Amino acid sequence: MTFFIARLLRRAMSRKQTTYSALDETFSSSISASEAYSTEDPSWRPSYLRRRVYALFVAVFFLLVVAVEVLLFISDGKCGLATSVAGLHYLWTYGPTAVLTLVASFWVRVDYQMKSMLLGLE
Repeated sequence: MTFFIARLLRRAMSRKQTTYSALDETFSSSISASEAYSTEDPSWRPSYLRRRVYALFVAVFFLLVVAVEVLLFISDGKCGLATSVAGLHYLWTYGPTAVLTLVASFWVRVDYQMKSMLLGLE
C-alpha cells in the first residue's frame, strides 16, 4: 500500500502547477510566484521513502515472523523457554521489547515523511 501512495506522490509532484487561485494572489503580494512555487526536482524523495528502506522493513518484518515461529517450535519441543542462568531472564524479558521499540521508532520516521509529503500536495 505504501508503494501505491509513493507512486501517487511521484505522479502528483511531476505535474507542474500552472493555475493560481485568487487566494494565492492575495497572499503572494509579499513573495514572488517563483518563490511560492519552486521548481524542485520532482523525482526527489526523502531518504526514508526510497525502495531500499521499504525492502529493509519487509526483510525485518519477515525475520521477526521467522524468529517467532522458531521460538514457538523450540518452546513446543522443550515444553517452554525456561533458562537456568538468572542473567538471561532479563534478555528474554526486555530483549523483544527493545527490538520492537527500535523497529517502531524507525517506522515512525517513514510514516512522518509520508504524511509530510501528503500535506504538500493539498
